[in-house]
Amino acid sequence: MVYTGEDITERKRAENELITAPEQAQAASKARSEFLANISHGIRTPLNGVIGFTDLLKKTELDDRQKRTGQTNLGSGPCVSGWHRMLQKRRVLYRCPPC
Repeated sequence: MVYTGEDITERKRAENELITAPEQAQAASKARSEFLANISHGIRTPLNGVIGFTDLLKKTELDDRQKRTGQTNLGSGPCVSGWHRMLQKRRVLYRCPPC
């Protein structure tokens, strides 16, 4: 009687990797999406408050320097919006107006 054996350890490891790879990719994608949503919200919310208060300040009496600073801040709003769209994987690039 002759017995021949073949070590299939490496092949089984490769098969297991192929089975778990889609699950790992899906988990990584979900983690990325959650991270981007959190970071986007964490940045947009305070910036929206700053832009809102700047708009209110603009309606008061300001000197020329303060007016320019307010205009610069208000001009940043579309940039924040464009940045948010990029994070949402829409790949929309918004060109910020010159300050």
